[in-house]
Amino acid sequence: MKSKNHLKIGKLIKNLSLSICCILLFSSMSSEKKRTLEKGHFIFNFQEIDEPVIADLSKALEDNYDRILVALKYPTDFKTRVNVYPDIATYHKEIGFPNWPDWAIGSVYKGTIDITSPRNPGPKHNYTSIINSIIHEFVHVVTEKKNENMKVTWLYEGVAGYLADNIDTTKQNMKKVLNGKIPQINDMNSNKILFSNNYALEYSKTIVEFIVKKYGNDKISLLIDNSKTSVDFQKIFSITEEEFQHQWENYLLLTYK
Repeated sequence: MKSKNHLKIGKLIKNLSLSICCILLFSSMSSEKKRTLEKGHFIFNFQEIDEPVIADLSKALEDNYDRILVALKYPTDFKTRVNVYPDIATYHKEIGFPNWPDWAIGSVYKGTIDITSPRNPGPKHNYTSIINSIIHEFVHVVTEKKNENMKVTWLYEGVAGYLADNIDTTKQNMKKVLNGKIPQINDMNSNKILFSNNYALEYSKTIVEFIVKKYGNDKISLLIDNSKTSVDFQKIFSITEEEFQHQWENYLLLTYK
């Protein structure tokens, strides 16, 4: 059995390694004028040109910090690093996915948020959508802290889309979404769905929305805590996956058609 000192040293080394990794990733940015600023629960790394946007990013995060922790039943305060990249091309290059689509402007890696500057949002976004997207990414951070092994894409993305409310599920947009075939939930467990279905994020958000309305918000926390690569519907909802699929499809048609 490991001693308490060994456990503390191991944890310290692990945290130090993650911090070094995050710092090295940001330090590779092609700019000589970099800044680091700690505001509230967040530590921002950015280029000097993006200093004016940090106040808006910080406000969005702090305004939603407590609400998200309460919703996901994660009561512990913590600091989160945020790397702000000057444009989409730099963001994609630095995270190692240079061919990602233009709609991909933010992500989370080992508890650190990487996001494109709202000053230069690219063709698929605008200033406001980037600000809202950073809330989405922070939900991912908390989700991973609750259960780092949770890899169910519709749940991971759906919870973030629902709590950040940055995915368009208005009736107008959902009528367009529902012109296509409604996917099977088990086909949305893998992140491949994000690149094979143009409306994966909308569908994911509506699953979570349906769960909250029919079964209550507490089920979302239970799902995150008890899921890895798939969801045990019988354990969480006392129904089969097929029954849950039918309930969700009925909800979509009654709510958005």
